[in-house]
Amino acid sequence: MYVEFEEFIDGIVYAVAIAAGFATVENLFYVFLAGGSTFQSFGPGRCCGH
Repeated sequence: MYVEFEEFIDGIVYAVAIAAGFATVENLFYVFLAGGSTFQSFGPGRCCGH
């Protein structure tokens, strides 16, 4: 096993960080492709409900 995964919780922390990064990039695509008004209507709550 890799040294970075010393405990089970390490994998959970890495998975949450990757998921948050993916959701952020997805929201940025919505801003650039659909416009700022679309992002303002559902953007701030989307990461939490993703």
